[in-house]
Formats: sequence, structure tokens, C-alpha cells
Amino acid sequence: MIGVGNPLRHDDAVGLEVARRAQALVEDAASSGRMAHAREARIAICEQEGEPLALLEAWEGADAVVLVDAMHRPHTARRTGPAIPDAEEATHGAAPAGTIQRLDASTRPLPADLSSSSSTHALGLAGALELGRALGRLPARVILYGVVGARFDAGVGLSPAVQEVVGQLAARALREANELSRPRSPTPPRRASTARSPPR
Repeated sequence: MIGVGNPLRHDDAVGLEVARRAQALVEDAASSGRMAHAREARIAICEQEGEPLALLEAWEGADAVVLVDAMHRPHTARRTGPAIPDAEEATHGAAPAGTIQRLDASTRPLPADLSSSSSTHALGLAGALELGRALGRLPARVILYGVVGARFDAGVGLSPAVQEVVGQLAARALREANELSRPRSPTPPRRASTARSPPR
């Protein structure tokens, strides 16, 4: 799990904050002996503040990665509110700050409108994903959570609407990373047909 962001541009830091909150959840669960986040102890959580192309090194050797980044206000989805299941549901309108979008970049590029204008690291992040895909250095599963921000000018501190979703997104991203870390059950072999030909 990788939080991407710039700590000196207000809501651009949300990916970093989500990564820190997720790490705190894991540490709290470990210290209290709760089993709810037992698998999360095996999940690497890191922050990426620099050039997005450095992500190729950050996810090196991973089978799956969950990315969290800030986004400018994109066209909204059918359902507005604190969470949007998938960017493919997008229609027209302005998504409010604090809206969460989930995108699966495992087998296809980010949507063209998102990669050109929505994510605050759009060109770099999209470029890193596609370079990794071309070089065979992209994890098999890549999930991106984007949070629509309100402020991206110089300064520190998240806007209230974005700060409000940090906790829920940290838990949600951890759950997804947990699911992705589970070994897939092998597909059972198909049994040969035992039907006999009818007697002549």
C-alpha cells in the first residue's frame, strides 16, 4: 500500500495521511492483540513524496499494490457523496471535495480524462503505471483510490472535507490490500466425463 502526495500543498497530502493512518491501525491492532488486522501485519505500507516514477522501485516484487492519491475535481459519478465505487460510472457534474474514486489499473490504463487532468500527479502517476506495464514491472493487481481535494495551493493541512474521509479510506484500503494478499485458490481440474455410451 503506497500513499502518494506532496505534504506542502494542502489536500495533495491526503495519500500520505491515509498511509500514516493505515500504519497506525496496524500498530494499534498488533499492540492490543486484536485479530481484525492480523493479515495487515504482512502488508508493506509506505509514503511516496517524490517523482511518481520512483513507484517502480517502491512496488518492486509485489504481487499487488493499492495506491492512494489526491485528485482535482473530476466529472462526478452517478452517486455523489463520500464514496464512489468506480470511475467507470462517471457522468457529468462536479464531484465534491472528499469524494473517493476507486480505479482498477491492473489490465488497462487510467481513463484518459483522469490521466490528463484529474489526479494531481496525473501524468507522472499514469506514466509510471504504463511504463511499469511496458517493462513487465507492474504488479498483477493495481488499485488506485483517488480523493477529490479542495485546496492544492502552497501550505500544510487538509481541508475539512478531505480530513473527514482519511480514517474511512485508510480502513478501506487496508481491507482491499488484505483481500489482495490472500493466495488465490487454485482452480480445481475438470473431471473427465464418466458417461458411458449406450449399448447398441
